[in-house]
Amino acid sequence: MPIDPQARKILDESISLPALENLSVDAARKRCRDAFCAKEILEHVNNVENRILSLTVDQSIYNIPVRIYTPDAKEPLPVLVYFHGGGFVVNNLDTHDAICRHLANTADCIVVSVDYARSPEYRYPVALKQCYRVTAWVAENARVLGGDPSRIAVGGDSSGGTLAAGVSLMGRDLGTPHICFQLLLYPALDYYLPGTDSYEKFSTGYALTRQTMRWFFSLYLPANFNRDDPYLFPVRAQSHDNLPVTHIITAQYDPLRDEAEQYAGLLEKAGSVVTLKRYSGMIHGFIIMHKAIDIGKKALKEAGIVLKNQFTKENNSNQATKIYRENAYHVY
Repeated sequence: MPIDPQARKILDESISLPALENLSVDAARKRCRDAFCAKEILEHVNNVENRILSLTVDQSIYNIPVRIYTPDAKEPLPVLVYFHGGGFVVNNLDTHDAICRHLANTADCIVVSVDYARSPEYRYPVALKQCYRVTAWVAENARVLGGDPSRIAVGGDSSGGTLAAGVSLMGRDLGTPHICFQLLLYPALDYYLPGTDSYEKFSTGYALTRQTMRWFFSLYLPANFNRDDPYLFPVRAQSHDNLPVTHIITAQYDPLRDEAEQYAGLLEKAGSVVTLKRYSGMIHGFIIMHKAIDIGKKALKEAGIVLKNQFTKENNSNQATKIYRENAYHVY
């Protein structure tokens, strides 16, 4: 399928702009804030609260901002811990405010959006360990929030999906917290070198480029990073057993497409319950662009429905995994 006309319009309008990697970090962050922070009336959520969590990570105390969205629904509610995308470098709670509002309302769940430490000020693994620690805090304090500690999910888009997958692996390996579901929106799950077929086909001209990924990783990774670190690159985990039920969304014209779809295959091969949906005609980031791309609106709504259905199954049936598998769909 050719690129969707609305996505093509965005690509055409961005041709005259310098690439992110040619900007300073501050300038790149400002451009993304200007592009993605909603300028119109935001979707109403029953309660939205900003908090600072003072949490210990590797014997250091970090003040981690979070934004907690609570819909008008009967408690105790399931909880989604959400990690925003942005190459570990750009974006924040505000750029993903509209996404979190919609997921909270559509899935009837509390959403805890995490403003983890960004690079280059903090390199790997600080962001990942902060995200894990916040998820553990949410599980420990779910009842205080009006949530159900047995229904904790993680999710994120792009680099946020990377973090969500890493947190799920850490939760499995450390035995806590229990994560029942992960929602991965066009995640980055491996290194850009050597790269996949989709990296070769869509390395330039489709919003996210190989050079931009090179820039993000150059700012995020420490000098001596381990390419086989499973929490850094979840595709490379030695085992994908016993991971949460997973829903993965990919875009046809995205360099990250193949590694995300490979991850779906690895999870399924390991016996995990996974569904995958590729959106034809779409580019990387199409969901955060939902104000301008109708299919982005549709995908965001569908993600919320998938999340709600899984939470309902977790609440109502010990056969949740079986039911989900029967309803699974795969689009390759």
